Amino acid sequence: MIVIKRDGSCEPFLPEKIINAVRLSANRTKQKLAAEQENYILDFVAKDLKSRGFDTEVTVDNIHLSVENCLWEISRDLYQEYRSYNNYKRRFNYSFNNILKEAKNVIYNGDKENANKDSCIISTKMTLVSELVGKELYLEYELPKHLAQAHKDMDFYIHDAGHRFYNGMINCCLFDIGNVLKDGFNLNGKAIKEPDSLEKALDLMGDILFVASSQQYGGFTLAELDVVLKRYAEKSYIKLRQELHSHELAMQELEKIAYKKFKSIQYKIECVNNAGGQTPFVTWTFGTDTSEFGKLISRAILKVRENHMAIFPKLVYLFSSDISGEGKPNHDLYTYAKKVSIKRMYPDFLSADKGYLKEVYDRCGTIISPMGCRAYLSPYFDEEGKERYVGRFNLGAVSLALPRYAILSEGDKDKFFELVDKYFDYAMQVHELTYEKMRKAKASSNPLLFCEGGCLVKLNPNDTIEEALKSATYSIGFIGLEEVSYLMTGKHLHQDNSFAIEVLDYLNKKIEKAKKDTGKLIALYSTPSEGYCDKLLRADREKFGIIPNVTDKDWYHNSFHVASNHKLSATEKQLIESPLFHRSNGGHIVYNEFYTVDNFEAFSTIIDHAMKEGLYYGINLELGKCNDCGYEGTIFLACPECKSINVAGITRCCGYLGYKLKDGDTRYNKGKNAEVENRVRHFNIEVGEPCGC
Repeated sequence: MIVIKRDGSCEPFLPEKIINAVRLSANRTKQKLAAEQENYILDFVAKDLKSRGFDTEVTVDNIHLSVENCLWEISRDLYQEYRSYNNYKRRFNYSFNNILKEAKNVIYNGDKENANKDSCIISTKMTLVSELVGKELYLEYELPKHLAQAHKDMDFYIHDAGHRFYNGMINCCLFDIGNVLKDGFNLNGKAIKEPDSLEKALDLMGDILFVASSQQYGGFTLAELDVVLKRYAEKSYIKLRQELHSHELAMQELEKIAYKKFKSIQYKIECVNNAGGQTPFVTWTFGTDTSEFGKLISRAILKVRENHMAIFPKLVYLFSSDISGEGKPNHDLYTYAKKVSIKRMYPDFLSADKGYLKEVYDRCGTIISPMGCRAYLSPYFDEEGKERYVGRFNLGAVSLALPRYAILSEGDKDKFFELVDKYFDYAMQVHELTYEKMRKAKASSNPLLFCEGGCLVKLNPNDTIEEALKSATYSIGFIGLEEVSYLMTGKHLHQDNSFAIEVLDYLNKKIEKAKKDTGKLIALYSTPSEGYCDKLLRADREKFGIIPNVTDKDWYHNSFHVASNHKLSATEKQLIESPLFHRSNGGHIVYNEFYTVDNFEAFSTIIDHAMKEGLYYGINLELGKCNDCGYEGTIFLACPECKSINVAGITRCCGYLGYKLKDGDTRYNKGKNAEVENRVRHFNIEVGEPCGC
């Protein structure tokens, strides 16, 4: 008999191939077949093929079918293993072709999933293709079929699926740079001692952030740099004081050193990709230290940004009225931070005066820094009962497709929440699988984090990271509360946010139950949805058609934000979103939109109002710079001064800033670009004045 293989080639029928394949399956199920059973299988296959009319030639698939029919009688476990492996080999061709197709698309057309990855660059293309391979392997060969299919259908969304295949790869983190520097560390086999000056500390910090940020995906935050670096500023001051014999001259020289080094790091971050083929998604937080040296560090960070426009590092000023309020030690620093923000969009401002962050601040004196643009860690208490945040990380986000559930529910709340229940459970299954995989990873997979002090648990290279995972947070996100509100109530969020509050209260109850049931730190995350807002909208429009105020545009709205085209005063928007913000403690941000801001008093009042509300707050401006003549201001397509098109236009994409315009093109995907274009500005509207819409 001749066997026709899947590639069309032919070979003689070889019984030993059948036995070898069955033996492999038996080994995987820890079974051993007797010689009599093997002979029975061959006899069965021969008779089964003949009974089905195969006398002179047969396809491979028909041989497999005969083998499966026989194994069903012998052992159901053996049958299942043989069938699964056979299906695996079948899927392999499909997967390879899919990877090849998507890889060619990235190589020739680029990718706009993330605005801060330049897919024109070869190293970034390599990284993106690697992510494609990882995503295909993860969805097709690791994830249970029902979860993989739900993700593909956009019923829920597993963020960064391309990274999840790689064992030990964490998501956002609060890297403990202070602990790494203070204890000394090893970098690529070289022992490095604690630095003895601010210059050396900042040089090492720059190296560390490039290396460590390459071993993860998502945001990489260095928290409270004023607190961390003041010890090194003081060491440099002592040397300078001895050399210059003057406190004033020593401080002036120290300020120059700090400015020069922070400028160098910012320049490097902007110009050099890390080993992951991208700009490091670095965030620096500061503003709480009231000492002379701590404030010097904060001023240097702000001064560099004031003089040099940049996207990264993202800057966040940590605000408490006890520290930065009127008459308090850092009020001058807070005022300076506002002046820089009015010009550069950063820093953002994070308040501990109300809500969850105030509870943490009152409890332990800590203002929790965001990981990356908005993610937050749930409370964790170490073995001594101390509440810890720095040195911890996130293990990924899974988002719920709330607008789709609302469409399917057709106004029926019970049906809507049934769908929420179903896909919340799916999200938890993904997180459980992530933990089971991650706990087996070795600490050597991310040495600066797990072995050299970046994590609050210091492990040996051959240890697994299971101990470190005890403090990890798992995020469950959501998008499109604006569309959900309209579908379920007929009212936009700015008209009535009560159903949105009901949804978030419901999700928080599920979060608390999941935390108790699993012992894991689950957090409710308001998803930035840079790519998902575009993908889900397109999928829903294809599936459900044009629905007014829902699918009749190119995007779903980011998390709990009001519709971007509704005219609201700055403070009115803050007040509408505030109760939603304070119900999304695993990640949240509120912002207002402006063209430019020349009225510092008005802007200062708006920021003060956000701080009083306990918000994590930022402003959106239209920032532009001409690379030829140096013009800075609003730029649309060409420089208004010299007409050059060698310009960059920066806006806030989600929590991060991004290039809306660079090298004659936008870095945003179609949906996000349309959403940015649709935004109305809260400009020339009196503070607190009702909009009348």
